[in-house]
Parts: sequence; C-alpha cells; structure tokens
Amino acid sequence: MFAGTSFGKSDLKDRMKERLPEVIAAKKAGTVGEGSDGLLYVRSIGW
Repeated sequence: MFAGTSFGKSDLKDRMKERLPEVIAAKKAGTVGEGSDGLLYVRSIGW
C-alpha cells in the first residue's frame, strides 16, 4: 500500500521552479553551496 500526500508531482515541480531564482542568487552570492550529494548547504557566514 502506498501512502501519499495531497501534493502531486506537478505541485513539487512548480514549487521548485518558483524557488530556483532564489537558489541561483544564493549560490552566486556564496551563501549556499551544493554538495557532492546534490543537496544545498549553508556556507559559513564568518561568525
């Protein structure tokens, strides 16, 4: 039996597309980086 959520694949895709410009800007600014696993990680903010 598969237990799903009310969000479909298209909802997830739409939300990812909405966030993409912010992710790209954060990567260019050096605020976040992408690991070898493909996930985003917050970089050190120099505290």
